[in-house]
Amino acid sequence: MKAGIAVRLGSLVVCATAASAQTTFTPIATPPPGFGFSNGYTERFMFGDLDGDGDLDAVLADGGDFGNQRNRVWINLGGIQAGTIGTFADESSTRWPSVSDNSRDVELVDIDRDGDLDAYVSNTSGLTFQSNRWFVNMGGAQGGTPGFFQDDTAARWVGLAQGAGPGHPYASSISPGLVGSLFPPDGFKDWSCECGFGDVDNDGDMDLLHGSYGDGFNGMVPTRIFLNDGTGHFFEFNPSGFQLPSETIANGSPALWAEGIQQDGTTNTTGQFADIATHALTAMFADLDNDLDLDVFLGSRNTQPRAFFNRLTETGTLAFRDVTSFVYTVNAVGTGHYEQNLADLDNDGDLDAYLLNYGISPMSFVDRVAQNDGTGRFVNFQDIPSSDLDFHEVDFIDLENDGDLDAVLATRIATERAYVNTLVPNGTLSFTPMAGFPNLAGASLDVDVADFDNDGDYDLGYAMDSNVSEKLLANDLVQTGGPVDGWAPRLKRLEQAPNRAVGSAPTVVRTQVYDNAPLYVVGQQNMTRLFVTVNGCPMPEIPMGHSGGQIFRGEIPGGFVGTVHYTALSTDEHGNTGTSTTLAGAPEVLFYVATGNKAALPYGSGTAGTAGLVPFLDVTGPAAAGNPAFALCVSNGLPAGAGFLLFATAPLLPGVSFGGVVGNVNPLSVFLTLPITLDANGRKALLVSLSPAIPPSATTFVQYAGIDPGAPVGISSSNGLAVTTTPPLP
Repeated sequence: MKAGIAVRLGSLVVCATAASAQTTFTPIATPPPGFGFSNGYTERFMFGDLDGDGDLDAVLADGGDFGNQRNRVWINLGGIQAGTIGTFADESSTRWPSVSDNSRDVELVDIDRDGDLDAYVSNTSGLTFQSNRWFVNMGGAQGGTPGFFQDDTAARWVGLAQGAGPGHPYASSISPGLVGSLFPPDGFKDWSCECGFGDVDNDGDMDLLHGSYGDGFNGMVPTRIFLNDGTGHFFEFNPSGFQLPSETIANGSPALWAEGIQQDGTTNTTGQFADIATHALTAMFADLDNDLDLDVFLGSRNTQPRAFFNRLTETGTLAFRDVTSFVYTVNAVGTGHYEQNLADLDNDGDLDAYLLNYGISPMSFVDRVAQNDGTGRFVNFQDIPSSDLDFHEVDFIDLENDGDLDAVLATRIATERAYVNTLVPNGTLSFTPMAGFPNLAGASLDVDVADFDNDGDYDLGYAMDSNVSEKLLANDLVQTGGPVDGWAPRLKRLEQAPNRAVGSAPTVVRTQVYDNAPLYVVGQQNMTRLFVTVNGCPMPEIPMGHSGGQIFRGEIPGGFVGTVHYTALSTDEHGNTGTSTTLAGAPEVLFYVATGNKAALPYGSGTAGTAGLVPFLDVTGPAAAGNPAFALCVSNGLPAGAGFLLFATAPLLPGVSFGGVVGNVNPLSVFLTLPITLDANGRKALLVSLSPAIPPSATTFVQYAGIDPGAPVGISSSNGLAVTTTPPLP
């Protein structure tokens, strides 16, 4: 989240509606000709904060149909560059390795969970044999400078071509002949375009959906799934254990990562057959059927695009079933289906589809949109008017600032176009061409949405083919007096956690987050978190990480004992905050019960304070070394800054941290003054961290007290609490 915008938009956070206005776009002059800005067969433009300074930089995938070229890094001159935000410098020569490859896509994702964006580049062997490559950001765990990249391909692929039978962690389906001296030894020969990332096994790291369209677009090379081992190293998910004899997969072979047998174009949805080899120019993870696990949405340029439901929620085991004939109630016609993209186009809390070149008009292609009926099934297919052009890529942007997503398109041989989404009262989609949208000279192959000038509206970046300079279009909405983005994120289907026993394993909770921005913008920019109370005591907010698609994931510590209430919040980059609600729009606060022995016994009684209430002292879980859930909780507390804690213990307790202040608790009475700010309910949690050096079974007597001139005796105090330290949690 960008702090400057958040402050400016503080009064808009709770807005239910915002004024709408039609925007215009102004082309931005790119820097003078030089490396990167005036050459390149560019297929993908991807924004992201590479150097961690709060503005959006970009990586460009070059090569395409031309051949090997070096990919490029554009650095936003705001932030630590101290220049004009929204202007860029090409710093490829210093920030990107000297690697030339035939690239069709780049994805920015934190593969090693160190807080910075790494890059995955999709390449094609159409002209020269090559592999997709991993480029790791040298900030974070690498200990270098953020925004500088190293080619780490050889280390990041694990177990390629090591077929070892079902259940083996490295049961790779890749033929040994595709990894050898004739091909890059640090990868495998393939034909890849757009790939996707998501936490498909719900273990907290990002896994890879590696799309492939096959040699000469033959549609016979399988798309594959690679799982992250938690440190940013990837091994193939191939529960079948089957290894292909060559690059292609034949009918009758096990379907590798999907249930059943490979069958080209199958309409079976029972798990008996699957088709994992398509002409895939689109490959993405997203929750289609609204069960909070990530499904596979797989494109196909020349045949029917395909969909696979993840069965993790239903079965507890990672598995995928081809459900194409269930999801698509209308099939694609002809060829040229370059992309299929997902967004909540009707604002009803599920993902709808924009299907590029999906049908055929009397003259040429026609785009279609379809609505999700809530089960993952696409219905209400509609043709987009005046879309009989050879569009190459579609993305989403709120052109009118009316809270719904419109469409913007890149095109190979025609004029670029945008379509305004007008939702009618019954929720039916209606798209009409936007008047006056800029016509870019040259063939655009990709459009990416980002607020790269940090002014509160979304701008556009176009990847251009055939050595034509890339195009940046600045949104004029705010500059011409229109409103900044005032639409709060929408959080749906907060996961109900089961009751549990206290322990070291966290309680995992997921939710869906939608906004008037593309899924990847929400994933990168939205600060999403859980607000948790334990027996009514508010705990520090727990961050939720993006899991891919519209899913965010958080971990509630397992060391709590009692009734745990939780709700989810998400704040977008423009400072708007939404909280989790039901599909009907009611606030959604869920709870579960965690059982166990807190090893803390109250004793005695306190004295009432000004409000006539006696403060109460409790703990949120057992006092175990390493338990992040252990906190002292005061209810009916004193005014802020008035309280202190009284300790008496034997023996000495070394390395105790109270609210971040570390010290020893001595075997004598100790007064610790703590300025405490209470919440609206008169409660406060003080996190206490216990070091491994603390012995089990040591008892500490604690009481909360403070001067309260309004109290009958001038002092208000809580009950006492005898807290016994316990062994580490199981």
